Amino acid sequence: MKNFLRQPLNWVLIFGILFRFYFALARVDTVWPDEHYQTLEPASHVVWGYGRMVWEWKDGFRPWTGPSIFIPLFLVLKLFGVNGGPIPIYASRLFVALLSSLSLVAFHRWLQKLRFTPFSHFVGLSLFSLHSAFVIWGPNTLTDSIAFIILTLVLPTVFENPTSFKSGLLMGCVFLVRLQTLSLMPGYGIFLLIQKARFKQWVEFSLGYLCCILFMGGLDWVTWGQPFHSLITQLTTGVAVSEKFGHSPAKEYVISMLLTLGPVAWISMFVLFVVSWTSKSRRTLWLFVSLPCLSLLLVHNLLVHKEARFILPFYIAVFFWFLIGVEKLEPRFAWVARISRKTYLQMASVLIALSFWRSGAAHIHSTDRDAFDLEVRIGEDGLLRKPGVEPCVLLVGHHWALMHGQLILSAPSQTVDVDPNEIGKRSVAHCPYALVLKDYLPSFIASAPKDEQWTQLQVGKKSSVVLLRNSVP
Repeated sequence: MKNFLRQPLNWVLIFGILFRFYFALARVDTVWPDEHYQTLEPASHVVWGYGRMVWEWKDGFRPWTGPSIFIPLFLVLKLFGVNGGPIPIYASRLFVALLSSLSLVAFHRWLQKLRFTPFSHFVGLSLFSLHSAFVIWGPNTLTDSIAFIILTLVLPTVFENPTSFKSGLLMGCVFLVRLQTLSLMPGYGIFLLIQKARFKQWVEFSLGYLCCILFMGGLDWVTWGQPFHSLITQLTTGVAVSEKFGHSPAKEYVISMLLTLGPVAWISMFVLFVVSWTSKSRRTLWLFVSLPCLSLLLVHNLLVHKEARFILPFYIAVFFWFLIGVEKLEPRFAWVARISRKTYLQMASVLIALSFWRSGAAHIHSTDRDAFDLEVRIGEDGLLRKPGVEPCVLLVGHHWALMHGQLILSAPSQTVDVDPNEIGKRSVAHCPYALVLKDYLPSFIASAPKDEQWTQLQVGKKSSVVLLRNSVP
């Protein structure tokens, strides 16, 4: 065990896994609202009978494969008496952290099998394992993140025989998790053309992939009443729906990559992209990884609405540009071959410390735990489950996307939004709790009717105050 821990790559791997589990518990705020609304809320609706069903689940815009990932977990929790609340959120994030950790181990073993040099292996594994962006994405419940994890898990097997039925089936599993990963296939098809795949091989791979498409079509038939309903809906209305959520400039994903990787790694990515292409010994691997990921990036760049999470699988190609590029450049730098184990351990220690600091400091679209703190308080009080108490939480000054979700709010409750400009006109005295942004707290208290007295329970970390109405029975 002592010798095992002295290996720098093991340090990188172990701390990458530990960070994912740590931030699964330390970062319970949502990175994107869809982290709950497209997976946890629908799964909660199936298991416990309540959960916020946003428009996609009313129009049949998404397949039920995403929420199905968490339904078995929620059923187990229900057997142990869990009735929604913070425990399913913790459990879901820990489950995804486990999957993310498995993908790290699979990536590490794949690099060993491909016989990358120790230094290039160290660089590539460190980027995936310790970079703050991938640590934060590691445990979140977005289908984008899960598709990224599943793709990382299946690629080593697919690379061994890229035209087999099994490979088509495995790539189809990525499609089941996230329909938009269909955009990987044009690039994969170009790869097979370059490899001069025979017609029989095309048929074998296609049949495997088709099995997953048929499975999704059958699931749509059962859940939406029409075969392939979600796929047809996305293909026919996806562009129009995307436009409703805002237009993004063409440079949006370039900016996203800059923000994700940081300026040094961003510049290195473009340099190593060119260098890695010149590696003849890794040309097949480069094409196998890069063409599908570049295809995904191109297709998503054509859409007017762009979000960083849409292109998460693309970063698998970035890892390999670093790996292959560094390996290609190594012979030009004699000092690389002389790096000692002690120096590797020192570099690993610095990267681990930097990763923890950056991961802890990264707050992307964070709710600052206000919603979660309220949820815990509701669970402790049990107030919303008392007879005669309306299951309601008043939200003053909060955007609905960060706060609405019955699973997030612990019980079969509803939320009532109050426009800050109309605080004095509210008629919501039946709500036992209120979550008020600090800027609006004085006017909220001042405008309260005489029979509507509120007591401050707790102050959120940055933005909100939780209040309890005293007259609740």
